[in-house]
Amino acid sequence: METLREGRERGGGDASTSDARKANGAPTGAKREEIDRVRKSLPIYRAKDRLMEEIRKSETVIIIGETGSGKTTQIPQYVYEDMTLTNGLMIGVTQPRRVAAVSVSRRVADETGTAHGTLVGYAIRFEDVSSEETRIKFLTDGMLLREAVGDPLLSKYGVIMIDEAHERTLQTDFLLGTIKGVQRRRRESLGEDQYGRALPPLRVIVMSATLEASSFSKFFDGAPVIYSRGRTFPVEMFYTEEPEEDYLDAAMWTVLQVNEEEAAGDVLVFLTGQEEIESLGRMLREKASELPSNVLKLNVVLLFAALPPEEQMKVFEPTPLGTRKVVLATNIAETSLTINGIRYVVDSGLSKLRTHHPRSGVDELLVTPIAQSQAQQRAGRAGREAPGKCFRLYTEEIMPSLEKYVKPELLRTNLSGVVLQLKAMQVDDILSFPFIDPPPKEALLRSLELLYSLDALDDDGKLNDVGKKMARFPLEPMAARCVIAAEIEGCAIETLAVLSMLSTDSVFQFSREADGQKNVARHKLKRKEGDHLTLLRVFNEFSACSPKRSRDWCREHQINHQAMTKAVKINEQLTRAAMSQGINLTSCEDDFTLVLRSLVSGFFMNTASKEMDGSFKVFTTGQKLTIHPSSVMFQSPSETVSNYFLTINYFTLTIFLAAQILFNELVRTNKMYARDVSSIKKSWLSELASKTFSRRSTN
Repeated sequence: METLREGRERGGGDASTSDARKANGAPTGAKREEIDRVRKSLPIYRAKDRLMEEIRKSETVIIIGETGSGKTTQIPQYVYEDMTLTNGLMIGVTQPRRVAAVSVSRRVADETGTAHGTLVGYAIRFEDVSSEETRIKFLTDGMLLREAVGDPLLSKYGVIMIDEAHERTLQTDFLLGTIKGVQRRRRESLGEDQYGRALPPLRVIVMSATLEASSFSKFFDGAPVIYSRGRTFPVEMFYTEEPEEDYLDAAMWTVLQVNEEEAAGDVLVFLTGQEEIESLGRMLREKASELPSNVLKLNVVLLFAALPPEEQMKVFEPTPLGTRKVVLATNIAETSLTINGIRYVVDSGLSKLRTHHPRSGVDELLVTPIAQSQAQQRAGRAGREAPGKCFRLYTEEIMPSLEKYVKPELLRTNLSGVVLQLKAMQVDDILSFPFIDPPPKEALLRSLELLYSLDALDDDGKLNDVGKKMARFPLEPMAARCVIAAEIEGCAIETLAVLSMLSTDSVFQFSREADGQKNVARHKLKRKEGDHLTLLRVFNEFSACSPKRSRDWCREHQINHQAMTKAVKINEQLTRAAMSQGINLTSCEDDFTLVLRSLVSGFFMNTASKEMDGSFKVFTTGQKLTIHPSSVMFQSPSETVSNYFLTINYFTLTIFLAAQILFNELVRTNKMYARDVSSIKKSWLSELASKTFSRRSTN
């Protein structure tokens, strides 16, 4: 590993590039001076000359740069300034998270003085802000993989930069293997660009914020590893004396104590997910209204992946005078983003990980302890600009028992989407694909079995016409299969609306009560069949409102307006994708049974039958579960008892509705919960998923 040391400062790039930038309206005067000052103050700038020398020497380079060093925003610009590296082609910079792709793209566009979407742009799921002029394109790993399906040589790109590679997400690891293959084929001059010219070799820059670099170097045949020092200040650590029973409550009191006793500086709190973040946000806002006048007011800002981009951007806004910003975030804020002004970190010590069980085909969302590397990254957020403090809501004795690094997502998650994309890229020998850490053979085989059950593969394991259509949708295979089935059922319009609602964040605003999560206005929209048709009704009623009326309607029904706006945009994208695949967009009118049938055609692995004790058992695995309190089908104990005294006609209906269910997600807390639940008929399973269910097995 080579450490880059401070070199002489120089502008980089040729005169023509600089002149073009000026001609394109780059900022001048005070603003230009301020941008230049900030860029030159970043640690990565001091190593610019030496860094670029190393990049020019090697086709592949591994760069280890601490969070806050400036590697994500600056290295793409350094590379763009050197035409010998790009050969006039684009620079693709991948990010594992959408919020990072958007925020970094905006920052780099601002620094280059160009309109966002021209020289610098981005592409995330359901949103593309780029153009023919774009030369630096930030995009999620998944979006670049989708481009590789249609363009196996990635002929638009001269340089690919894979950022935050240490996070080892499923898409990142898949992308690393894909890029290695593209790089080999380009090196062997097996491809041409759109003008028939031979493609130059593909340069690859892998960037990581942790020292776990040997595996990347080995994977790319001994690629050089370069370490660029970051800018860090000492962080004082504090632990709890005893394990916290309620870490949400502990986080609230810790924030209030920091606000009352510590010097100025913003606070970053790490939690596991949206529900916790929104709950703590409400708690802190209530407490903030009671603060004495001599204490800083709390400016509470939320940050999680499902937030609309414009809401996510609020974390970067300057903190108003007389206030202390409190950012409540998931692990999205560990390394992907640098938030200025943070001096204090409150770490719950937990994160939410999705785990796939290959034998059952069921995904489970688990709250688990973080790894030591994550704990270090979280604490380091307090020391990026000045000395800081980290308050860990767990005991010091816990630290040695934590895993050293995060287990790669590839080794613990559903691989059916990866396998489908590999098949679409004509990689038939899935087991020989160059994964940086090969996933369990069983997981790959189970994914092949699932795709076969979804009718995406023929009897020889080749991708058929159904599978090719599924691979072109920006959806997981099971959801994409629902769209194919919806055309046959005659309900494509409604099914696309339901899938759009499942792809946005929670639309209902709940209050927590002793017997479940309550939304007193939801009964007006509730459908007895369950959550999916309730979501469809919400979508249809919202879509029927004028833009002005829609906000009032959301307020009256306790609906998240931003989530609904996002759902409408997703629906537009999915509709365009369906039309491009020749899907006949028909409506079922009022026969909503057809919508549930189309959902069963894709999500048949997520079905369960009711037990005598009121719980449910998954058909394929025997896993016992309970309906989540957020579901319209959730019944509190008092409601369950009262159902026995309903009229005979309604009683019969209740038993039918509760007998078998379809769900979209499993969440484990103190018990296993099913989310997004609807009633289905058992006979549909053998009819619509005959490769998995026979009539005998469902009886």
